[in-house]
Amino acid sequence: MTNAAPYAWVPAPILVTSLWLSACGGGATTAASTTPPATGMSSARQIGAGTPSADERACRSAGDARTCLALGRRYELARGVDRSVPQALELYRLACEQGLGAGCFAWLALIDTDSYFWEQREPALAASVAACESDSADACAAVGFAHDRGLGVDVDYAAALRWYQSSCASGSTRGCTGLADLYWSGDGVEGDPQRAVHLYTQSCAADDPWACSQLGHIYDEGEVVPQDYARARELYERACEGGDPLGCSNWGVVMLEGMGVTPSAERAAQLFERGCREGDAGGCNELGLLYEHGRGVRRDLALARELFVQACMADVAEACEGQARLDGDGD
Repeated sequence: MTNAAPYAWVPAPILVTSLWLSACGGGATTAASTTPPATGMSSARQIGAGTPSADERACRSAGDARTCLALGRRYELARGVDRSVPQALELYRLACEQGLGAGCFAWLALIDTDSYFWEQREPALAASVAACESDSADACAAVGFAHDRGLGVDVDYAAALRWYQSSCASGSTRGCTGLADLYWSGDGVEGDPQRAVHLYTQSCAADDPWACSQLGHIYDEGEVVPQDYARARELYERACEGGDPLGCSNWGVVMLEGMGVTPSAERAAQLFERGCREGDAGGCNELGLLYEHGRGVRRDLALARELFVQACMADVAEACEGQARLDGDGD
């Protein structure tokens, strides 16, 4: 295995903090990761469609809510543009205020990633309630998420459960995934892992990348379903391509450790870089470890430290340990 990197990568500052996973009680992940869910449920094609300038005009001038949402996803995930959380938030706000429930969910989910944006919690919840009252099932799921996470309202799992149930019954994939999260964690309802698996499977089939990522972890662990690394890799890949950075990082772990595949540190580095760039702090930590030890990339302690610092700021404990370790090396 060569230590030569197939590319030279310089990380840009990223905004990544709280765990969507721990927030929704999704359990442990393969990679120690901190990421919001893929909020738009958009396909890779939709995320990358159009040019930023044309999409911006369609969003702002023509009032095209779906274009606002898609462009927001591009800014959140750095797909063809520099990553900009404030820009993504503004675009999600526009989509939500035009009544697009997926925009409301995306807005609240991204707000949840950093306390810096928490002043937007109340207006985002109010806009979500308004869209929900206009019969947007996805907006009702967003209201459930707000109760689940305490965004503009006190945490209330029982209320979150009701909102998720009603929105799921009305056809919202986001509502079904939120419901699966509660059944998986047992927050506000008696835990039911099998029902959670059923709901995750249903949502993943409907192209919810977060559900695919969670389902991949379940097959990876093999505690509720028979362990199946091939199925886990397939689900992580689908999640990653669909816009969930956590899926990219977990796919990277599969490649690094050779879980049902030929190990490849080089491919793992590419996937960790993608996860990190798109907002998963766990991916930054994993990539930092590769640079620290020269696995799949050229050894670069300065770059490793920068990655550890970014992930540590997002409360990844292992990254804080890595930063301290390099600060103590002095080489």
